[in-house]
Amino acid sequence: MRSATLFTTLALLSSASILWAAEVPRLPQNIGGMSKQSGAPAVPAKPPAAPTPAKPPPIAPPADELRLTGLSPPSGNLTGLAHGSTYAPGNHVEASFEYALRTAARGVNGTIRVFTSGVPGNPDHTGVAGAATVVQGTGRARVPFSVLCDRATPTIAITNLRIVLQEHGAGGGLVRTLVERQQPVSFQFQCSPATATAPAGVPSGFINPGATSSVPGITHKPQGPKLALILTQPMTDVITVRNQGDARAAASRLNLTCRRERFGADGPGCPTSVFPQRSTVYPDVWAVGPIDIPSLAPGANHSVRLPSWPDHWSAGRYHFGAIVFSSDPETRNATADSVLDVR
Repeated sequence: MRSATLFTTLALLSSASILWAAEVPRLPQNIGGMSKQSGAPAVPAKPPAAPTPAKPPPIAPPADELRLTGLSPPSGNLTGLAHGSTYAPGNHVEASFEYALRTAARGVNGTIRVFTSGVPGNPDHTGVAGAATVVQGTGRARVPFSVLCDRATPTIAITNLRIVLQEHGAGGGLVRTLVERQQPVSFQFQCSPATATAPAGVPSGFINPGATSSVPGITHKPQGPKLALILTQPMTDVITVRNQGDARAAASRLNLTCRRERFGADGPGCPTSVFPQRSTVYPDVWAVGPIDIPSLAPGANHSVRLPSWPDHWSAGRYHFGAIVFSSDPETRNATADSVLDVR
């Protein structure tokens, strides 16, 4: 009886072992680099791929910069300039700039200019401004500006400035405008009847009274050569360069540009008979120059008559900008602007 019971127990245990072995799958054994089931070499697991390094951002090309850092005075009432007068405290504003001249060709200087005439928001008037010549790199510069009392307008309100950084070639010719922007301001230039009347023999228009500074400690008395530009108002074919300093001025070169408002929208541009060179940057700007100006004694003038000046212009508003470059690095450049309205 006991033998039968023992036999039955062993049979049951054997059946359970067979069932358990059938339910649990057997894993292949790796013996000597071979799989016991397949006999093929074991393939080692691949390590995770290294992440692809991110590409550095592209390096931006160097940029030219022009930042207005201050105005002296910052706003308020001033006196406009009479014909033949020079800068003095109370009749002009001095604009201070920080600049970076980086993209100009090697050995080429730049010029910082300030415009009030022909700027949206300002009334018709004759602007007066100096020009600061700057070298490559970074630095600071100051440019004085005012208005000329050449009309019967008692007050000329200036609410906007156009400031530009330009590149000029070795011969003084305008190559391109690098930076240009507008700056809101608030100045009222007062013109009395005495200042609004031009002396006999002096043409009306733009007069740049030189480069004397309003900074305390710097004299306002003209010293050395002081070039000035005279453009008639409205613009004509005659441009006059004057040395209003007390020393002989070296030879210089004159450049003149013309820009027509709404060019292409309602008419042609500036006449190419006078302005044969067209800007590669601004399609509405034409130029002429450089024009050689001889050395001038103190108080001497030299007038240039532009050839092929048309008797009739297409209707529109034309803006003219002139700059004279002295061959003497100690003599500051002079600028001028004027307007011609044709109806």
